[in-house]
Amino acid sequence: MKLDLQHAVRSSMDDFRVIYDRIALLHPNVASFVTFKSMKTSMLRWRQKIRPSKVTSLNEYLRVINLDKWIDFRKYSFGTITVNPIVMNNETIAVILGDIQFLALLNNIQELHIDATFEVCPRNISNYIQLLTIMATVSDTALPITWVIMTSKTTAAYTAVLNHFSQVFAPHINPSSVSVDFEE
Repeated sequence: MKLDLQHAVRSSMDDFRVIYDRIALLHPNVASFVTFKSMKTSMLRWRQKIRPSKVTSLNEYLRVINLDKWIDFRKYSFGTITVNPIVMNNETIAVILGDIQFLALLNNIQELHIDATFEVCPRNISNYIQLLTIMATVSDTALPITWVIMTSKTTAAYTAVLNHFSQVFAPHINPSSVSVDFEE
């Protein structure tokens, strides 16, 4: 049972309890004395071994998230998230994240909404100032379509981000209006 648990924890990002319950069904006799509580610490240790190390800069984040061994962290049920740097004056000022194939499916987008927040910024990345979210109105609902981790709040930085979005991520999106909400 332990080997099955270890394999399941390392190959799935499911909740530990869900994994334990699934494996316990395969080993009912063992599960009666190898409880979830007794295995939780081991499961946490196994999971930590398969997670990327903590990063302290945007360049480190880019290097780690784009390594082949971590591609599963960029995948989701419907596709893969592309993670690109935005460079100004030989310095990475932002990282843009989005599913380019999903964006290509969005047709006739008339409205974009841009919201920047400081509340969810990780403290361990130096100079991380804000998370910018680009949303599109789809069927009368603002749907997040792209995220940008930024280290600069200058006009040039915002211009570089929007240029990358419109030239690389979604060149076919040409909205008639864009609303912006930036926190002070």
